[in-house]
Formats: sequence, C-alpha cells, structure tokens
Amino acid sequence: MKPCSVRLEGVEARYNTSPPVLRGLSFSLDPGSLVALLGPNGSGKTTLLRLLAGIIKPSRGRVEVCGSPPGRVRRMLGYAPASPEVDHRLRAVEVALLYRYGVSEGVAWGRRDWEEVLAALGELGVGELAWRSWGELSSGQRRLVILAGVLARRPGLALLDEPHSFLDVSNMRRVTLVLRSLRARATVVYTTHDPLAAMAADTVIMLREGLLHAQGPPEAVVTPETIEEVYGIPADRLDGLTIPRYYKP
Repeated sequence: MKPCSVRLEGVEARYNTSPPVLRGLSFSLDPGSLVALLGPNGSGKTTLLRLLAGIIKPSRGRVEVCGSPPGRVRRMLGYAPASPEVDHRLRAVEVALLYRYGVSEGVAWGRRDWEEVLAALGELGVGELAWRSWGELSSGQRRLVILAGVLARRPGLALLDEPHSFLDVSNMRRVTLVLRSLRARATVVYTTHDPLAAMAADTVIMLREGLLHAQGPPEAVVTPETIEEVYGIPADRLDGLTIPRYYKP
C-alpha cells in the first residue's frame, strides 16, 4: 500500500455539547512523512488521532486521508490506541491479529495473516511472547504487540497513540527505528508528551489547548522557547536540549 496524504481544513472537534477540543486546525502532511503530535495533557492529540482514524467526525471543517474522508478508506488506516480494551484470555498473537484487520472488522484469519503477524512481532523483538496470554504481559510488552498488529496490517497511514510509553530505553530505540523505516510504505503519525521523543520525527505538530501552536522540523519547533510557552517550564532549564541515543535513527 502507498503512503497516504493528509489534509485538514478549519477543523473543529467536540464531544457532545462540550466546548471544542480542537479549534481551527488546518495543515497538510506529505505522503511518507513521520509526524509527531506533541503537547501537554488535554491539548487534543488523541482527539486529532481519532479524527484521522475516522473514529469521530469533525463538528466543523474537513478531514481528508488519501483524498477521501477517513471513514471511506478505513482499510488503508492502522490505529494503535494508548489504552486498548482487550480480553486478558487472548494470546498476544491473537491480539496482534485483531489489530492487523481492525478490531471490529471480523475477518477470518488465514495462514498468511499468522505469518505476517508473527514476523511483525519478531521485528519488534517480542516474537517469544506470541503464545502468552494478554494478562501475563507488561504494559510495555502490550504496546509492542499492538504496534506489531498495526505493522502487519500494512496501512497507508499508521496512527499511533503514545507508542513510546511504558518502554525501556532499548525498546524506545527499537520502536523509533521501526517507525522511521515505515516511511517507505506509510505515512506515520504518533502522539507524545515527550519533546525528546518528538525529535525523531520529520515534522512536529505542537498543540496547545486545542490550537495549532507550531508546525515544522523538530529543530525549529522543539525549542526552549516553545517548550516554555506550551508546558510552562522555564526556558533556561532546557538550554542545550539534546536527543538521547535511544531516539536517534
């Protein structure tokens, strides 16, 4: 599958009658980009990811993925939520299979499905966990299993909610390398609270209170000044901001 383009025009999103979570978002992403959605808690990152996945619809404006509304191209999308609801009796490989096809698609699994999911689990270093039950896995291991299912889906747009969370430094680096390699066949959008994790991306979209605060290359967006504006941390404490090796390609 080819990488998807993404385009938003004047997008607003809200839940029921509550105030908007996202307001006036307009931006576009080139196919094959690795994009980090960066911002503090409650800034709208997950809501934006859910819009792109077609899980919710904008209350105003337009969202296009590969030239169409997300709901029309769901088979081209792969979505890994931050807090999935999974039956703890399922084996890890079965959970990955669910995310290969999308949890609600109800497709019968064939030999090729098993082979591709097992290969993806191996690529992420958790092949030995394939036959263990979900309830036995740590939070970090679960994160890697679901990511493997999304990789096996071979989407044109991969949407990953906090893929670095709960991981040790070795697996942080592993996930970063996998995400960067995905650009050859997918556009990848991931959320993070961590400015350093965002530095691995080609483009950073920084959100603040539902608004687009900044967009561009990491070195232009993730600066002591923008961190102070968005997170309220004194800028002089972030002078000399560097990227740990586990986030470097």
